[in-house]
Amino acid sequence: MNEAHGDEDWVDAVEPTARHLELALEDVVECIMDHGGYPAQGRRQFDLYDFLFENRDPSYAMELSVASMSSNTRPSSTRI
Repeated sequence: MNEAHGDEDWVDAVEPTARHLELALEDVVECIMDHGGYPAQGRRQFDLYDFLFENRDPSYAMELSVASMSSNTRPSSTRI
């Protein structure tokens, strides 16, 4: 008895090259930058805003606050 499962063609599939992986990564990153997640439609496998929230570094804001309060110069004077 020979049952077909639909994955028989996978045996003959060619392994992706480094270039294929590079192009796929570019597509995913572009999608994330344009739409805030991947894939653009449907159920998200990656959400940029959730990632940034979960990996935020509260010490950066503290360092910035301390640096601005301990400086005698105006922070915007170099930009004006």
